Amino acid sequence: MTVDGKDQEIDCLALVATDVSLIPVFEESQVYEADGKAAALVVSNNAEQLNKDSGELINGLYAAGPILSAAVDGEGVLSGNELTEAVVFGSTAGTEAAVYVSDNQ
Repeated sequence: MTVDGKDQEIDCLALVATDVSLIPVFEESQVYEADGKAAALVVSNNAEQLNKDSGELINGLYAAGPILSAAVDGEGVLSGNELTEAVVFGSTAGTEAAVYVSDNQ
């Protein structure tokens, strides 16, 4: 994955894609967490991936899991907060992806 213009391995990325060709379609910005590093995503309230430059939706691509701790909390994330965010956004991303697939068959 490209992070800040350099190829780097990010160990806490989780995406729900309705089409595998959607991954990866964007560059990430690196955010340092209290317990390591993560790539921050720009997402809507429905966990939909947004283009970081235009702010437009990337249809069919949703974010879930620990990757959102950096996006939600920035550098101040505490490990205990990650579980709640992972569950909430994981559920949201899965539900929204299912709705997207159902609506676009």
